[in-house]
Amino acid sequence: MSSDFTRILPIEITVRASQPELLTGLDVWLRLGLISESQVRKLSQKYLTCPLPQPIVVKPSSRITESDISQKITKKVQIPVQEKRSLLSQAWQAFKDELSVRWLLFLGVFLVVVSSGVLAATQWERFPAAGQYGVLWTYTLIFWGVGFWAGKQDKLQLTAQTLQTITLLLIPVNFWAIDTFGLWENPWEWITVAIASVTLTGITSILSQHKSILFFNFLGLTYLHWGWKILGFSLIAVYIAMIGTSIILRFIIPRQKQKAEESNKLTSIGIGFVVYALSVLLVRAIFVVHLPIQQLGLAIGICGWLLPVTSYQLPVSKQQSPIHKTLEVIGATLLFLGWLVSVEDFPWQAIAVSGLALHFCFQRLRRYWLRRDLLGIFIIGLQSLILIRELIPIQFRSDVINLSIEIAQSQTNPYTVYSITLFPYVIFVVWLTGWIYRQEKAKLASFGEWLTLGLGIILTLIGLANPTWRSLNLLLSTATLAYVTYRSIPIRVWLVYFTNFVGLLSISSTIDWWFPNLIQPIWATILLVLMVAEWSISILPFSTSNTLDKNISRSCWHIGIALSGISYMLLLNEVSLDNIYFVTSNKWVLLWLLTPLTLTAVASLKVEKRRIQAAFFSCGALILAQSLTLWQPEVRLISLGVATGLMLLNTRYLRHLLPAVIHLGFVISFIAALLWNHISISEWFLSSAIAIIFLWLLQSWLRKYTGTLAALYAQAADRWAITICSIELGLLTRYTVTSYQGLISTHWQYLATSILIGSAIIYRYWQQPHNLTIFGISWAVELALAEVILLASGSTLELATANISLGLLTLGFTYWLRKKQSRLSRITSLEILPLIYAVIGICLRFGYFTAYTGFLTLGAGLIGIGVGCRRRDWKPINYLSFVAISFACYELVIYQMLNSPAGSPADGFTLLAIVAAAIALIYRIFAWVWHLRGNNTFLNLSLGEFKIIAHIHWAIGSIFKLLAAGIAIESNPRLTPISIAVSLILAAYALIQGRDTDNQKSNDWWVYIGLVEIAATTVYARLIWTQLSILDPWRAILACIVALAIYQIPWSNWGWQPTPWHRTALVIPALMVLVTAENISYPSLLVVAAFYARIAIKQRNIRWSYVSLGFIDWTIARFLSEQNLTYILWYASIIGLSILYIAQFDPELIKPQKRQNRHHLRIFGSGIICLVALLYHQDTGLIPAIISLGFVFAGIGLQIRAFLFVGTTNFLLTAFYQLVVLILDYPFTKWVIGLMAGIILISIAANFEKRREQIITMLQNWFYQLSRWQ
Repeated sequence: MSSDFTRILPIEITVRASQPELLTGLDVWLRLGLISESQVRKLSQKYLTCPLPQPIVVKPSSRITESDISQKITKKVQIPVQEKRSLLSQAWQAFKDELSVRWLLFLGVFLVVVSSGVLAATQWERFPAAGQYGVLWTYTLIFWGVGFWAGKQDKLQLTAQTLQTITLLLIPVNFWAIDTFGLWENPWEWITVAIASVTLTGITSILSQHKSILFFNFLGLTYLHWGWKILGFSLIAVYIAMIGTSIILRFIIPRQKQKAEESNKLTSIGIGFVVYALSVLLVRAIFVVHLPIQQLGLAIGICGWLLPVTSYQLPVSKQQSPIHKTLEVIGATLLFLGWLVSVEDFPWQAIAVSGLALHFCFQRLRRYWLRRDLLGIFIIGLQSLILIRELIPIQFRSDVINLSIEIAQSQTNPYTVYSITLFPYVIFVVWLTGWIYRQEKAKLASFGEWLTLGLGIILTLIGLANPTWRSLNLLLSTATLAYVTYRSIPIRVWLVYFTNFVGLLSISSTIDWWFPNLIQPIWATILLVLMVAEWSISILPFSTSNTLDKNISRSCWHIGIALSGISYMLLLNEVSLDNIYFVTSNKWVLLWLLTPLTLTAVASLKVEKRRIQAAFFSCGALILAQSLTLWQPEVRLISLGVATGLMLLNTRYLRHLLPAVIHLGFVISFIAALLWNHISISEWFLSSAIAIIFLWLLQSWLRKYTGTLAALYAQAADRWAITICSIELGLLTRYTVTSYQGLISTHWQYLATSILIGSAIIYRYWQQPHNLTIFGISWAVELALAEVILLASGSTLELATANISLGLLTLGFTYWLRKKQSRLSRITSLEILPLIYAVIGICLRFGYFTAYTGFLTLGAGLIGIGVGCRRRDWKPINYLSFVAISFACYELVIYQMLNSPAGSPADGFTLLAIVAAAIALIYRIFAWVWHLRGNNTFLNLSLGEFKIIAHIHWAIGSIFKLLAAGIAIESNPRLTPISIAVSLILAAYALIQGRDTDNQKSNDWWVYIGLVEIAATTVYARLIWTQLSILDPWRAILACIVALAIYQIPWSNWGWQPTPWHRTALVIPALMVLVTAENISYPSLLVVAAFYARIAIKQRNIRWSYVSLGFIDWTIARFLSEQNLTYILWYASIIGLSILYIAQFDPELIKPQKRQNRHHLRIFGSGIICLVALLYHQDTGLIPAIISLGFVFAGIGLQIRAFLFVGTTNFLLTAFYQLVVLILDYPFTKWVIGLMAGIILISIAANFEKRREQIITMLQNWFYQLSRWQ
């Protein structure tokens, strides 16, 4: 490669040495990775020199900034690679990162150590204790030595740092091993201890660039591993390490003011190594020596406290690093674990750990002001307060508890005292949130207040079981909330409401404490008194400029409303409603009339806005009060009388229609209450009709007067008359229906009521008729007609006939009105009134089936057509009318069929199909003839819609034919030839419809449906006539012949679109194969395959050959199955080769933009073959190896990447599997392979660090050459 550059570059330089574009071109090549930075430097020095002295003083600093240079090279090369290279080349680019090199180094070290450990484990018993420890000591020296040598090299600084770091990490483990192996027991092994101690201390001293107190701290932690076999010393050593390290890191290091960079370098003894050594001590104590974890809670907590606290001494820029955040998470976890293990047996340790945790959270709170830190302080402080209980002497604690039980009489619930004893913590948190407010952290302080609120609610819930502590807790909560409400700026409205609410709870709890057995009416009275007090406060003359005063007024107003609602529910429970006619009398309910009285009083004293609210609420309260008194005759008249009087005032204040309506309603209710037990039901109907007339007369009289109240009451009278009229008609309808059901007897008063209501409606709306007027009058006429027929002992069938007749008469009447151009003819309800009578008649005739009921349906259909043709937007009525006419025809035919001699049901469905086909032909021929006359519409329907109606009947006939065919298979119908003829007629209808030039879009579907019907008729004929079974073996071949004939006929010359015929021809052979798949012959499969091959040649579309390929694959697979060739590799080869065929010849995949898809498909096809060979032929590995090499050679010869990748991958997996088998059988091989692999990885990492640029350039050229393959 270098020779190519030297051969090309002199030409470029000699020709363009004076042009500045040369430097631009070199920069572009550098970014693309075609040349390295060192090559650019050499070319510049050789060919682009100038008289200036060379200012290159980079070599002394190259050792320092080696990683920086590598990072620059990485950035320059990586950008174009990510844009142009594949995922594999991007993976290779990752080797340029420093993390990748370190990872390879650690992986190599791991393999070397583990493989040696495996070898040593197999021969462990043959070595003495000193020899066993010597393995670890030797590896430590080797790592230090190699790292020391690498540090002297120019381009191996990263390798040196990694190996030196591993050496430092192994030093505490060495001292641990010395103590574990018991080298103190044998005097001869003291020499080993001395040599190891001196060498390890020396290595630590050499690696520590700065002999600070951290260096001695690290050595002290390592030497503390000695002497653990002395009883109790292990626990002492752990606490000496923890306390000493915490003192050094927390107090001594800040005083020395060391630089964070100096104390945190990887190759010097910094805070990280000290914490690591401390963690090793703790891990050994817990998991190896198995010290009681409860005794180490404080130690674990101190360790967790040290991690984040010491990191706070670093500069602010490093405190935001991911490492610092990780240390915080680990520290918090250790603090929690320290608290968890000691909280049960050693609460004093748990309290100490809680103090450390509070310090940790408070420092974080002052730095970051985060919610989770405040939450941590809140939870930790609360549980610390609870834990302090365990430190109080038991006798003193028992005396205090007994005293609290005696004071509050809480023998059954002694825990309720905590609602008072823990309340000071609520006050403390309130003070803390106030401090946070003063630090201008409003959102965080608000979060703290929510925490305080939650704790206060929990304490209140704890104290609920005891009235003494509950009342005191609510009193303290009220005072605290009042203070917070007064302190908060701006004023929070919800807090004002909540304080008021808690204050009321406090008063109620105190009353319950003093008088525990009050009944519900007395409580309702108390709530009503509190309601009056709240509303009295709300109308006090507060300052309008004071926000707090306005919120207090609003809260009193709204909470008073809530109190009135609660008192209402309490009094409602006192109403014993056994049934509507018998109610237990209770005078307490009259107390609730105090609510509307007070509201009306507020309305009379307050300003306009509050007056309107109070008056409206008073109206609602009066309505609710009736639900308490309406069921009690003793108090009902009193309540209605009070409501009538108050509503007069409320209507006067509001000047609104709704109060007038309510007032008039109370008057009507009062009169009805006077007449309640003195008249019968039929008399009630007649009285209501008279009341309707009276109300409309009152409305006419009030209209003569001027003034707001007269106008309001006139409207109210009209509304009540309409309402009573509607209710009267509804109830009268119900009673009429019940009379027809025979449940009750009719009476002349019901007829009189209908006539009076109709007359009243005519009187009210004679001058201004509208739709509802017509409906009301027609409703009254219908009820009168029903009552007349009922009095004449008629049935619903007579009523149905009368309704159909009335509908026809009304239809004629409306046509007469339209002819006279009367204004009544413009009312929509009058136009659709005949249809309403028709619908009623149809509904009433349900349940009757006679020779003449079909004519009723026909009459309803005619009415619908007469109504629907009047407007364009009433076409749905026409549609339904045509449905009714068709249904009438079917009904008449079905009635005659049911009364004829018994026959086959298939013949019945055939007759129905004939009727449907006849109707379809009539509509279709009518549309054709009408179109020939030059008309486009008839009866408000277009000719296209008539065609749709014909199509629907054709579909109904087809469905009937399907049902007939299904039944005919199991029976012997007499009309089989007629049935087949009808089927062919229906199919011909569809095919002829396919030639309709007016509906080109739907033509194709008609052809499809017609052909499907022909095919279904053919199958039906085959099932009925068994003589046709002689053609069964040749069905697929015959299908191919028919399909080929359909495909060749020139349909466009005959008026059809050729597309549906061709598509059907293409589908027929495949469907026939699927139908006969169980017993299809090999010639049939091959003929079908040949058919689709012919189609592929005819259409010049290679994709049709995929279908042929599928049938050929089916034939081969079936042959293999019949020959008992069950190897899955055969079948995988069929699938894989078929996929490769598609990938090779598909015209879409040949396009350059689909190159990647073609590559993936080749990988998938070849991968199926190779993977199956690998999984099912693992014994010798010859078959997968041969197939893999075959794909490799095919990929190389044809320059196809997919074959090369899959073949190579499969070959490597086969070799790896055989290697694993070899390792499992020969353990010594494990050590050899592991050792070699580790050494190779270390060497790869070192060489890659040293020759990074050359390796990257070589790999990029490989990837470029490979990317040019298919």
